[in-house]
Amino acid sequence: MRIRWITALLLLLPIGSRAGWSQLAPSPDASPVSHAPSAPEEDKSVATFKLQVNLVDVFFTVKDKNGNLVPHLNKNDCTVLEDKQPQTFKSFVAENNLPLTLGILLDTSGSQQNVLPLEQDAGAQFLERVLK
Repeated sequence: MRIRWITALLLLLPIGSRAGWSQLAPSPDASPVSHAPSAPEEDKSVATFKLQVNLVDVFFTVKDKNGNLVPHLNKNDCTVLEDKQPQTFKSFVAENNLPLTLGILLDTSGSQQNVLPLEQDAGAQFLERVLK
C-alpha cells in the first residue's frame, strides 16, 4: 500500500510542480516588463561642433495643396529663419539640372516575357523625360 502512495505521489509531483512554477498571465492593467538589458547611461560631456559660416545652400521643392510643383518662385516668396530670426538671401536660384542617382529594376523572368517590351518602353520614356 505504501508503494502505491509513493508511486501516486511521484506521478502527481510533476503536475503539481508545473502548476506551481508556471508563469501567470500578466494583468492587462500592469505596465509591460522588459527583460532587455538596460541602456548604458549617456556621457554628459558631448562634444558640439560649431562653425561660423557666411553662406549655406538650402535646397527645397514647393508643391501646392494638390501636389503640383510651384514654379517661378523668387526670393520674396520665401523666408528662412534661424533661431526665429529672418535670414537674408545672398542668391536665389531655381536649380533644375542637379545630379540624380536612380535605379531601375525590371523583372526579366520568363513569366514577364509577354510584357517585357512594354516595361522597356516605359523605362525608356521615363529616362527620356528625366534626363535632359
